[in-house]
Amino acid sequence: MTTEVVLGIDGGNTKTVAVVATTYGEVLGTGHGTCSDIYGAASAQEALDVLVGVVREALAGAGVSAADVAATVGSLAGADWPEDYELYRFELSHRAGLSGRVRVLNDGVGPVRLAERSGTGAAVVLGTGAAVGARGPGGDIWHGSFWLPVGGAGWLGRQALGAVYRATLGIGPPTSLRETLLGLYGETDEEALLHTLTQRRSSSRAQGWEGAAGAALLDADARGDAVARDIVASYTAHLAPYVMVATQKVGLGSSFSVVLTGGLLRHPTSTLARRLADSVTTLAPHARVVRSTAPPVTGAVLEAIALSGSEVTDALVETVAASGLLAALGTGTELTATAPFLTVLSSPAQLSGAASPL
Repeated sequence: MTTEVVLGIDGGNTKTVAVVATTYGEVLGTGHGTCSDIYGAASAQEALDVLVGVVREALAGAGVSAADVAATVGSLAGADWPEDYELYRFELSHRAGLSGRVRVLNDGVGPVRLAERSGTGAAVVLGTGAAVGARGPGGDIWHGSFWLPVGGAGWLGRQALGAVYRATLGIGPPTSLRETLLGLYGETDEEALLHTLTQRRSSSRAQGWEGAAGAALLDADARGDAVARDIVASYTAHLAPYVMVATQKVGLGSSFSVVLTGGLLRHPTSTLARRLADSVTTLAPHARVVRSTAPPVTGAVLEAIALSGSEVTDALVETVAASGLLAALGTGTELTATAPFLTVLSSPAQLSGAASPL
């Protein structure tokens, strides 16, 4: 096999990452930026500027030119409709100058190869936002996008704040989230907190801090807070049916793999991944659910390697996931013997057993 250079991109609402790698899995360079979601940025042009800038940074870090890249895959929040795909492809091919093969996927589809080397299966990505997607054996793709009723960390943060407000008004149960969120936002009482987060002059501050409230909710769930537990249980119950829809839309049948990834699912004390796995397997007893601590861009790199015509093997996935440059992307989890990048949460062979590393 001839060694070629490929490019994988993971674009989201908080950050965008590009990785240049060889088809043997050696990571050569990375680029980092902010929001490249054309729906989430201040303007579509601002999002596209971030995307192109991140690609150029990764190429420069790898010491290669755009013409050297054999295949590029962008796994992008904001790639929701056909015209979005065309816009992103145009920017990558023309502005960034990538002359090789270019494929754009929704960010709910990009990580699928982390669970199945063939690229068939489903993925749930939970970070600032939420994404669900699947690819079938015939290559059909479906993603949840605007169909989804819930988001990611920001959505959970809003649920946590709502629970505190209801408790204050006497129409909801008490919760330890009160003290946690007052401390997080530096306020003395609930009315001051509500004022801070809704007054005209601080709307951008409130939006930016909702993700921190979402993480606080997961901490409260881990502590045994009943209100937080119910919110997380409702959240996973809402998401699981959309995984089923995704698998049915692409013809995966009753037996398939689902990979769970993204910042929320790497939360160190959270039961979110386990509960989501349980919700999925309640609906699909033959599903195999795995949790990945590798950054979602790893999936985009694997997709680019496959697009170049090279085979994606277990050894290749291990090589990419173990890269020191990927560890530097701030996943919060190192690949070690005690912290595998992929953990089986449930499978037909051990639905009630303990999680085991691959």
